Amino acid sequence: MTVARRSILRSAALMGAAVPLASCTTGRRGRGTDPTEPSTTPPPEDPDETLVIGSIGVSSGLFSTFEKHIMLAIGEARTDVNIAGGVFGRDVTLLERVVVDAPGADIAPAIAALRDQGATAIITSCSDESLIAAVPAFVDAGIAVVSVNSTARDLRADEVETEGMLMRISPTDACLAKAFSDAAWNAQPPLAAGTLAFFGRDTMGSASLAEELRLRLEPQGGHLIRTLFPEGAPDVGAPVDALMAAPPALVVIDAGDETPQIVSAITTKSLGPDGRPMFDIPLRTTYYNTRSWGEQVPPESLKHATGCRPGIPASDELVNTMLNVDTSLAISGFEFAGAAYDAVVLIALAAQAARSTEGSQIAAALPSLLTDGEEVADHATGLRQLAAGAQIRYVGRSGPIELGDDQDPVTIDLTDVPYDDAGQMGAPSDSTIDLSS
Repeated sequence: MTVARRSILRSAALMGAAVPLASCTTGRRGRGTDPTEPSTTPPPEDPDETLVIGSIGVSSGLFSTFEKHIMLAIGEARTDVNIAGGVFGRDVTLLERVVVDAPGADIAPAIAALRDQGATAIITSCSDESLIAAVPAFVDAGIAVVSVNSTARDLRADEVETEGMLMRISPTDACLAKAFSDAAWNAQPPLAAGTLAFFGRDTMGSASLAEELRLRLEPQGGHLIRTLFPEGAPDVGAPVDALMAAPPALVVIDAGDETPQIVSAITTKSLGPDGRPMFDIPLRTTYYNTRSWGEQVPPESLKHATGCRPGIPASDELVNTMLNVDTSLAISGFEFAGAAYDAVVLIALAAQAARSTEGSQIAAALPSLLTDGEEVADHATGLRQLAAGAQIRYVGRSGPIELGDDQDPVTIDLTDVPYDDAGQMGAPSDSTIDLSS
C-alpha cells in the first residue's frame, strides 16, 4: 500500500511532539517513577521476526454493512504502524483480506489459509455464528483473534473454549442490554416502566440481545415482550396491537430493512381518533439499523428514537482520512472503522510488549494494554513508552475500554445517534456503559 503524504506528516507531527521520556514520572493513576537512577541492565534485543496479520469479513447481510469502512481502516492502521516503526523495527505484514460470501459461512478454511501464510493474529468482522463455529480452528492454529463487531453472549458459553485467544472491543449484548434496560425504567404513565418490547430477526444475534434484556429486566421486576421474525418478513401486526393495550417504556428494534415496517406499524397503531399520537413510545435502534431512513418511515415517527454505534463518535480526522481514500463511503458508520484501526494497533503493541509474534503471546498481552499505565493514543507513543519500560494503556479511535476476565468489555463507550422529524440521523454523542455497577 502506498504511504500517503498526509500519513507521513501526521506521524512526523506525533514524533515531533514527543515529551522526553525522562520527564515522564507519573502514571495514569498517579503512580510515580524514580528517574534518578538510570538502569544498568541492557534492554532485551528484539526478535528477528515479522508480525503477520490477517483479516476476515463478509460480503452480504447485515454484517457487511460496514465492510468497506473496516477493510480500509485496517489498511490505514497498518500503514501508520509501519511509519511509526513497525514491530521489532520491521514492517508489519498485512495479508489480503478474506471476504466470505454469507453471514453464516464457515471461516475455518480462511483461518487455515491465513495461518499457512504466516498469520498469528486475525481481525474479524464476521457474524457470531461463523466466529463460534471457527473457535476450534483458530485455537488449534494458535492464532489470536480480535473481533470488532461480535456481541452475542453465546460466544462466552462454557462449551465455547476460546482459551483466551479471542478479545472483543465493541459493546457486547450485555453492554447494550444494560443501556436499554436502564432506559426502560425511566418512563411515566401511560407507558409501563420496566416493560420493554423487542423486535428482531430470528437469528443468534437478536436472540442473544433479547435474552440479555430479559436477564436484566426480570430480576428487577421488569418485563420483556419479545418478537422474533424471519429475515425480510416481520409479521408485527398482532404484536404491535398487543402493545397498545399497555404501551411499553421502550421499544428496541434489532433488524435491517425491516425497520421501517416496524416503525410504521407502531406509529399507525398509536394514533388516536383525532389522528394524533395517544402516546410517544421511545425507540432504540441497534448497530446495523441505525441509519437515515428518511421517507421510508412516517414523518416524526423517529423523533423519540435513538440509534447506537460502538465506541465514541468518529473524529473528523478519522472520517476525513477514510474519505480521502474512498469518497464513495457511506457518510456514517465510521465508528466501526475506529474499532478496526484500534485492533491493528493493539495487536502490534501486544506483539512488541510480549517480544513475540506467537499468537498465544499476543493474546496474553492484549488485555494488559487496556488496563492501566501510561495512556497512549498511537503506535509511535506506545513504542517509545514500551522501550522505556513503561506499562501502557491504549486509548485509540474507539475510545477507552476496560476488559473483564473473559476479555469482553466491562466499561466502554457507546455512540448515541438521535433522529430528526424527517427520519434523518443527527449529531452523535457518546455515553459510557459500566457493567461493574
